[in-house]
Amino acid sequence: MRTIFLATAGVKHFCAKLYKITPSHRLWVSNMQAEQIRDRLNIVGDDTAIQLKLLDRRTLSELHCSEVARHFLALPKDDRLLRFMRRMEVHDLRQYALQLMSKAHAVGLAVYEGRTLAVAELYVSPGNPTAELAISVDVAARRRGIGRALVSRLIDVARRSSATDVRATTLLENTPARRLLMKCGFSLRCAGEECEARLVL
Repeated sequence: MRTIFLATAGVKHFCAKLYKITPSHRLWVSNMQAEQIRDRLNIVGDDTAIQLKLLDRRTLSELHCSEVARHFLALPKDDRLLRFMRRMEVHDLRQYALQLMSKAHAVGLAVYEGRTLAVAELYVSPGNPTAELAISVDVAARRRGIGRALVSRLIDVARRSSATDVRATTLLENTPARRLLMKCGFSLRCAGEECEARLVL
């Protein structure tokens, strides 16, 4: 199975503007830890144990960003490429996560026993009626409606922000991501290796 990933043009541009990070923000998660999390989630099989959090710039803290970084760091390199549509090294991922506090309009998290299993981001620029969406869902948390729940919440946020539409970009080969978008009401237009998704609000 493949992890669900979506990226946006804004996210790709955002990745190119990486700020410096202090050593205190160094975060690591071993493959063994990631496997233990997946195994425990599969054993529990109880969606009520998964918490969905919706945060904005006022409530998003460095601690939340640290958990987001852990989520990204636990992804295989190929999956990171699908998520960001470019190669992202460890320090890039840490810096990207920290910048969510100032760049993202809203962030949705799916948390299980203190570990972030899914991250959804919404970007709304002043004067721009189009909101941009990005999401990644760990393979262990798929097929539980988590991605759809996070996307639905961010769509509601986009509506309240007076956006007229929401857009996302994913790779053509990323079938799970395309299915998720269509389930959430997006229309897709594919050209070459990429698909542009749009939802009119």
